[in-house]
Amino acid sequence: MICPNCKFEQEDTNTECPRCGIIFAKYQQHQNSNLRTKVVTIETNDQEIGIVNFDEDKDFILNNEKNDYSSKLSMVETKIQDTEEHKSELISSGICKTCNRPLDDIDNTKHLEELDSKLEKLNQEKKLIQNKLNKIIKDLSTLSNDKKLSEQKNKLELSIDRLEVDLDSLRNNYKIKSSDLKKYNQNIEAINKNREIDIEISSVETKINVSNTSKIKLSTDIVTNENSINNKKTNIKNNKSLINTINIETKTEKIYKIYIEMIGKKGISKLLLRSVLPIINGELQRLLEDTTDFDVEVYINDKNEVKYLLIKDDIEKPLKSGSGFELTASSIALRCVLGKLSSLPKPNFVTFDEVLGRVAPDNISKMKPLFDKISDMFDIVFFITQIPEVKDWSNKIINVTKENNISRIDNLKK
Repeated sequence: MICPNCKFEQEDTNTECPRCGIIFAKYQQHQNSNLRTKVVTIETNDQEIGIVNFDEDKDFILNNEKNDYSSKLSMVETKIQDTEEHKSELISSGICKTCNRPLDDIDNTKHLEELDSKLEKLNQEKKLIQNKLNKIIKDLSTLSNDKKLSEQKNKLELSIDRLEVDLDSLRNNYKIKSSDLKKYNQNIEAINKNREIDIEISSVETKINVSNTSKIKLSTDIVTNENSINNKKTNIKNNKSLINTINIETKTEKIYKIYIEMIGKKGISKLLLRSVLPIINGELQRLLEDTTDFDVEVYINDKNEVKYLLIKDDIEKPLKSGSGFELTASSIALRCVLGKLSSLPKPNFVTFDEVLGRVAPDNISKMKPLFDKISDMFDIVFFITQIPEVKDWSNKIINVTKENNISRIDNLKK
C-alpha cells in the first residue's frame, strides 16, 4: 500500500501512514471535498461560456474560398504589374533619350489607350476580389472565436467527466478505508503488540548483522595476519640470503679492487711495460730504419698514460698527427713488435688487409723494406690488397674475382 501524501510504500494495509501519520480515511474525505470544489468551478466556467454553435463545414468552405480569392488576387496583381511595365516600355520607346522629346515617326497612343483600359478593368477586378476576400476574412475571424470557445467548452466538459470518475473512485476508496479504520480500531491492541514484536525482531536482526560483520572482519584480519606472517618469514629468509650474497660479493669486491690496482695505471702491467719500453722502442727503430725518415717512440707520462711520439728531424709530435704513410708504417711496426713481445699464445702468421689505403702512391714503394723485415718475424704473411704495384713483393699470388656478389679464387701463382 502506498501513502497518498508522502508516497511511503508499506506491506500491510494500515489505516495510518507509519511515516507521516496521516489517517487515510480522513485524507480520502479531504480529497473528495477538493474534487467536488473543482467540479463546481469547472461547471460554473462552462455555464459562463453558454451555448456555442460552431459550423465546421462553413469554416472549411470559407478557408477554401479564402485560398481561391488570394490566388486570384495574386494573379490580378501580377497582370497589373506586367501591364504597367509594358506601358512604361511603350512610353520610353516614343521619347528621345537624348533630348527627352516625343519622336515624330513613332505613335503609341492607341496602344497606350488600350493598356489604360486594360489597367482600369484589372483594378476594378482587383477591388472586387479584395472586397470579397476581406468579407471572407471577417467571417473566418468570427468563426475562429466560436471555434476557440467550442474547444474550451469541450475541454471543460472532458475535465468534468474525468473529475466525476476520480470522485467515484475516491468515494470507493473512502468506503474501503473507513472499513479498514473500523477494523483497525477493533484490533488496535493486537496491532500495537505486533508492532512491538516487529521492533524487537528488527533490533535482534540488527545485532545479528552487526555480529556477522564483526565475525567477517575478524576472519579477514586473521587471514591478513597469517599472510603477513608468511610474507615476513619469506622476507627474513630472502634477507638472510641477500646478506650472505652481499658478504660474498664484498669479499669479491675487495679482491677485484686489488686486481684493478694491480692492472691499473700504477699496477703491475705498467711496471712491466716500463721495463720493456727500451726493447719495444729498439725493435721499432730496427723495423723503421732504412724504411722511413722518422722514428716512433713509446713512453709513459707522469699520469701513467701510454703515449706515442713521432720523431722527425729532431722534432717530436703526437703520432696521431702524422700523414697517411707515417700512420700506416707506425701502426704496422707497433702491431708486429707488440705481438712479438706479448706473452700470450700467438700464431705463426700475420694478415694485413688493405693496409696501404691511406698511403700515397709515391710512398707505396717505401713500405717494401718494412714488409721484408716483417716476413722474417713470421712464417707466413698474408697481404690482401688491390694495388697492382705490390704483386712483386710476394712469393705466391692468389687472385680472387667477384661476380654478382660471389667471390671465387681464380688461380694460384708462384
